[in-house]
Amino acid sequence: MQALIHHLKYYLAIVKLSYMTALTYRASHVLRYFRILMEFIISIIFINIVFSKTSNLGAWTRPEVFLVFAIWTTAFSAHFLLLSDSLHQTSRDIREGEIDFLLTRPLDSQFLSTFRAVHVDNIFRVFGGIIMMIYSLNHLFVIIPIANWILFGAQFIASVVILYSFLFLGVSAAFATSGTEQLNILESILQVGKYPMDIFNPKITIVMSSILPLIFISTIPARTLLGKLDYLSWIIFPIAGILFFISRTAWKFALRHYSSASS
Repeated sequence: MQALIHHLKYYLAIVKLSYMTALTYRASHVLRYFRILMEFIISIIFINIVFSKTSNLGAWTRPEVFLVFAIWTTAFSAHFLLLSDSLHQTSRDIREGEIDFLLTRPLDSQFLSTFRAVHVDNIFRVFGGIIMMIYSLNHLFVIIPIANWILFGAQFIASVVILYSFLFLGVSAAFATSGTEQLNILESILQVGKYPMDIFNPKITIVMSSILPLIFISTIPARTLLGKLDYLSWIIFPIAGILFFISRTAWKFALRHYSSASS
């Protein structure tokens, strides 16, 4: 319990420091909001252009595609808000040999590597994703049972864990590659998850649900809200646990290798 309190105090201090740092550069702060707004506008225009040529995309209607996009945006925005800056900084520190200062602190090294900064501007991305989700649900005219909402909430948390675990593997890989591009590559690959996985070739869909965890980030939670439950609706939870275990094991293995290399 004492360790949990120490970790919580550290994280609250990081949040406060990140907020104060963001306010230091007010012009950049405002321009970043404008960039976020433009990203939403461009994405909405793109989806509308696609549906101006067709009434559905695979088995998905326009409001349903917006729902998938909204869930993906909310999950990925949570990543950019809470994790992205920290993971990239950790990757750079590994490359430059400056990770030692994290390893000497009395807190868990993976926790310190994960929560080093909070990109407060991205909270507007989260709100934007939630607003888009409400918009799409209003245009679906469906009544969603409470049980589905509860399952969706659990799936959303699991999807964020999957997203984090997948990307943290990229951070651990920096010990072997001495570079940071692998994290950028993984974030680029995950961009595919903003669209329903069903619209792709069945073989690609299998890859998206096995080798790459893309289908679990937005498509499966969206199916739950639409009442389209299947075995993937439940397998998301062990997948999240397994991926987190793998990412933590890979981090510990990399640290042992790093220690032996620097000793």
